[in-house]
Amino acid sequence: MRYESEWGGSMSKWDALSSLMGDQRYIWQGELERIQKLLWWDKVAGTVKGFPQEPIVWHLHPIGMVGNFQTSLCSCNKDITVEELDLLLPLDVRSKGLFYAAHDTTARGFDKSQFLDLLNKYLRENDMMTCARKVHFLSQMSHECDQLRTNEEYRNRDGSIPSGWNNYHGGSNFHGRGLIQLTHDTNYIAYGKFIGDSTVGTSPDKVCRNIDRTTRSACWYWRHGSHWGDINPKADRNDFYAVTVAVNGGFNHVDDRFVALNRLAEMLGATHCTTNPGLVFNDYRLENSLLFNTQFYKNNPSLFKKAVKVVNEKK
Repeated sequence: MRYESEWGGSMSKWDALSSLMGDQRYIWQGELERIQKLLWWDKVAGTVKGFPQEPIVWHLHPIGMVGNFQTSLCSCNKDITVEELDLLLPLDVRSKGLFYAAHDTTARGFDKSQFLDLLNKYLRENDMMTCARKVHFLSQMSHECDQLRTNEEYRNRDGSIPSGWNNYHGGSNFHGRGLIQLTHDTNYIAYGKFIGDSTVGTSPDKVCRNIDRTTRSACWYWRHGSHWGDINPKADRNDFYAVTVAVNGGFNHVDDRFVALNRLAEMLGATHCTTNPGLVFNDYRLENSLLFNTQFYKNNPSLFKKAVKVVNEKK
């Protein structure tokens, strides 16, 4: 819309209001003096060639203007940028480097641009480029690798092996590695077969000593490795609870995963996705999940009740 700018025009329209000010006229007088100082349009119009003579200009509503470009904010089929990665990373990772807390020193300080090249490559290869698929994957990944501080499960503070590692099928050497902690010898063997390197099944450190394999293993697990099947359809349904169980096997730190998901959904424009419009990430109902009334649900009612409680507390 076109209106007269407050930077130009006559003072008469303002002076006409003086009679309406009553007891507050002394305050209004100060306002008139302030307005007078803002009237620079005529001075510039008389000295700058090509400057409009009349102070009638277009006025744009900022919210309306942003709405016109809203579709461009959707991140479908767009690579993750370094700027977006920096928004995801905590301050200590930005200053100390990717995987700075990893046990294997070969991973520490890996170049961000090279990492993004690998991540975007495998997201594309595994058809994980819609807003929903990316934000669900990245939020789960962020938690599993401690916001890219490590690409391997942490040892005890004294460097010893946690006793829980002995519970992994195949023994402690098959503890979690990769962006989404690959565990159990069966998964390492399957991943090695997928990439054409059978030695991964006997030398699982190959996953964390090579950032290409660190990254690729997570996307492989997302599409092929989970006991619950391909996770893409669960992300398409925006089924947060089903995605979490498919990645974690349960609801460990489900509240942190929920917070990360909402942060990423906002950052990557998933709330106004054009591929899957109408996505809402801050209000999940268990009864809408694929997990509801499954045997797993019936066998673990207290587990689900606790998960829903902690997630609702983070809304």
